[in-house]
Amino acid sequence: PQSMPVELLDEIATTTGELMLVLKDHLSGQQTSQLSQQVASHAGHLRADVRSRELPNEQLAVAIRNLGEEVNLIIREDKRAA
Repeated sequence: PQSMPVELLDEIATTTGELMLVLKDHLSGQQTSQLSQQVASHAGHLRADVRSRELPNEQLAVAIRNLGEEVNLIIREDKRAA
C-alpha cells in the first residue's frame, strides 16, 4: 500500500502534539486521573510514531481511532464529575 503524503503525516503529528499539550494542561488543572495520564502518554507515543514515518497506514488508523475513543472517555468522565 502507498504511504500517506508527508503533509498529512505532519498534520497528524502536529494535531496529536497539540492534543497532548491540552491533555497535560487538563492534568495540571484538576485532580489527575489515571485515564488522563494514560491518554496523554498514548498521544505522545503516537506523535513520535507518526514523526518516525515507520507506522503502517493500517496501524496508524487504528492508533488514531483508539486515541479518539480514549479522549471521549475523558470527556464523559469529566461530565460525570461536574
